Amino acid sequence: MKKTLLLLLPAVIFFAMRAAVPYGKLWKEVETLEKSGLPRSVSAKADSIANLAFSDGNHAEQLKALIYKAKSSYAIDESSLPGNIRAIAAFARSCPDTAVSAIADMRVAELYSRLMDLWRNKLPDGNIAEGADNLPVEQWSVGMFRDTISSYVARAVEHGRCLSKTGVGGYLTLLESGKDYVLRPSVYNVLVHKAIDLSMENGSDNVSALYDSLIASERGRDEAYAMAVLEKEVYGGKDLDSFIAANQDKDIVVYAFYLKALQMQDSHAAFRLCENVAAAYAGNRYLPFIENLLTSLSNPFVRAETSTYAYPGSRIALDVTWRNVEGISL
Repeated sequence: MKKTLLLLLPAVIFFAMRAAVPYGKLWKEVETLEKSGLPRSVSAKADSIANLAFSDGNHAEQLKALIYKAKSSYAIDESSLPGNIRAIAAFARSCPDTAVSAIADMRVAELYSRLMDLWRNKLPDGNIAEGADNLPVEQWSVGMFRDTISSYVARAVEHGRCLSKTGVGGYLTLLESGKDYVLRPSVYNVLVHKAIDLSMENGSDNVSALYDSLIASERGRDEAYAMAVLEKEVYGGKDLDSFIAANQDKDIVVYAFYLKALQMQDSHAAFRLCENVAAAYAGNRYLPFIENLLTSLSNPFVRAETSTYAYPGSRIALDVTWRNVEGISL
């Protein structure tokens, strides 16, 4: 009996050691390094956590570490981002956890989209989509970027179809979305919304199909289903007043008012609408949407854009958008 206990003891100790990786403490150390403006230290720490998570078999923590490493490395050396994106893509292909793999594919799509925006002014001309696999990322055309982004989005959505009943609770840090997770109750729901955002950014024509897929997946969950239908109607340009008048669910009505305010071109009218909704629906659980929009609408905002190159002494045309600013001097 004593001999059996002695044989079991090392296994018990080994299991306890594997289960005791203090990820929470390690990520707090990463946050401290981030706040101190030490990207090299953040990258090294993320690398260390990725190795620990790999040994521990914790796929979610491994992906989180890979994403952190990609972002912190970019702050040190912009040319490091393509290699780190490829590392996340390789992880997505090999990861046995369906949810983490699908999220990884979507994060690859988001990172490629970010990289395309960062490099847009120096990308080669042309909209050729084929041939990306045989060229360094630095030589990709806009079309190659868009085709690659679309392929990762499609893979994430396809692999995520079985996740319509998988709650987002264990994946919040990986999804990194500002959406309300009461409105986005499943991993699949969040993935589809990310796919919709990327598809609209890249001018894809599959947005309606994505909404239809989302609506089908939410049948039986009245609130999420109604939200998906509402958002598709907004995308289609339908007027929301009749929807609001006919709906008795105050939560959905508040969210519909929020979407209506987002659609309004007149920021002053949108502000007044949000004020009225905030007063009429005090305490509603979706009121933070309205309150955040009120804050955004009341803050000063200026954006200046140009699509042309210019040299010192030459003239350029600027497209300037502003709000809550009394005057602009150039």
